[in-house]
Amino acid sequence: MSTLTPITPSSLPTLPSLSLATILQTLISQNHVSLQTVQKVYSELSVVNKKEEEEKGDEPMKKKMKVEGKKKKEKRVFTLDDKRQRHISLSLSYDGSTYGGFSENVGEAYDNSVEKHLFEALIKTRLVVDRKSSGYGRCGRTDKGVSANGQVVNLNLRSAFPAGSEYDSLIPSRSESVTLKVKNDKGVEVDKVFKEMDYVKILNGVLPPDLRIISSSPVTPEFSSRFSCTARTYRYFFIRRSLNISKMIEGCSKIVGEHDFRNIAKMDTEHVSNFRRRVYEARVVGGEGGEREVCYFEIRGQAFLWHMVRNIVQLMFFIGKGLEEPSIIDTLFDITCTPRKPNYKMAADYPLVLHKCDFNDLRLRSGAANLWEVQMNLEGRWERLAIRAEHLKNQIESLGEENEVEVEDLERFKIEALSKVRRSPVDADANSSMDLETSIKSILWKDALKHLHQKDRISISGTKEPPHIKLHDRKVGLSYEEKVDTMKGKKLERYQEAQKKGKPREEDKEFYRLKQSQGSSA
Repeated sequence: MSTLTPITPSSLPTLPSLSLATILQTLISQNHVSLQTVQKVYSELSVVNKKEEEEKGDEPMKKKMKVEGKKKKEKRVFTLDDKRQRHISLSLSYDGSTYGGFSENVGEAYDNSVEKHLFEALIKTRLVVDRKSSGYGRCGRTDKGVSANGQVVNLNLRSAFPAGSEYDSLIPSRSESVTLKVKNDKGVEVDKVFKEMDYVKILNGVLPPDLRIISSSPVTPEFSSRFSCTARTYRYFFIRRSLNISKMIEGCSKIVGEHDFRNIAKMDTEHVSNFRRRVYEARVVGGEGGEREVCYFEIRGQAFLWHMVRNIVQLMFFIGKGLEEPSIIDTLFDITCTPRKPNYKMAADYPLVLHKCDFNDLRLRSGAANLWEVQMNLEGRWERLAIRAEHLKNQIESLGEENEVEVEDLERFKIEALSKVRRSPVDADANSSMDLETSIKSILWKDALKHLHQKDRISISGTKEPPHIKLHDRKVGLSYEEKVDTMKGKKLERYQEAQKKGKPREEDKEFYRLKQSQGSSA
């Protein structure tokens, strides 16, 4: 047997497989194969390895060519062209504290309006294509923070009933189900029951829990949630405290009837030139309980100006606190005497609720299952807030029962508080009598509060307020005429366009008469 030449690493080409090289090295060391045989094997393996590397490098290109060779699928565009649509009215309930107002700010990234969430749900459930093509209308637009129990909208929604003019006369407009003759797969005419979509259930399945659809109804093509509405009712909730309810009732009586509310609203001079509005009813509900009783204003009218209700409420608070007389309402209605609105802040937004919208012929319907779900949702939210309110009430009671204050300290505090209320220094000697026994050095905080309220008319409320300046002494804004005279650019263009759209009084009356006769489909 011939002697085999020893193999060194330098005598072999580089291979990717270390395990294979090790095996061959072992075979040679044990004289099982010759050097020539090993070199031949290595040479052949190098060729194979090179080919494999080239093929791997070609794989991404082959995959790319394969993908590009496939025909791209076109995204299917959703349309209602081949679907029947029905004009539907929906009533909504929502908690305004979590939304940025009712009206959608189209195209704004920060928009968190009720309408934005509503249309996201409508588009997601494929009941509409988009807002623009839906024929959408609304009864009113509530501000940021304002809630609603009975907001009403109208729009055209996809129907479960078949499309086609041959069915138009066979489908009752108010019907929720209908039996029609249709052809089956074999071309034979058979009776088929079509049941309308449960719009309330479908939408509530995707809407936020604090935005609910309460009821729905098919309506006539000419129905408008805005123009067919005969009255809107607002409620504004407040805490009784030490307010003079009798005076507030007197103030409410003065706003009933038709008046010019330009000084008790925010003037939208670009779009509105007639500021006369009719209030059917204004009252205070409650007021016979203790200082923590929850009361509310209820104001019902045909239509309202921008921020009109919150301005009315603020005036009622001025009157109830004794800061203004009820006669201030008459002064603000007299445009000859008061052509410019005094500057004053309107009442807060969160206690205001659009309670109800009235129509002559609108019969909204809701199923028992939906009302049950809405009831459960509201009860759960109420329980949590009611318990939280009791926690706070318990803290208040504990503060009064478990803490004492020194009489001398209370005396100093009283003088400071009276000076702020009266907006002038108070004579300490003239107001030093606490009507307490001289031997008493301290009293419970709840007794101190009672004493301040009864003897000095100093009351606690949940908000800090600056000293009051009488409305007739305040700075005023521009009059309507002055605002129009100063308009420029886009504002002036919008004003001129609104003036062109204005209708004669009799024509306007006829328009509303026809609109208010519309409602649920016959």
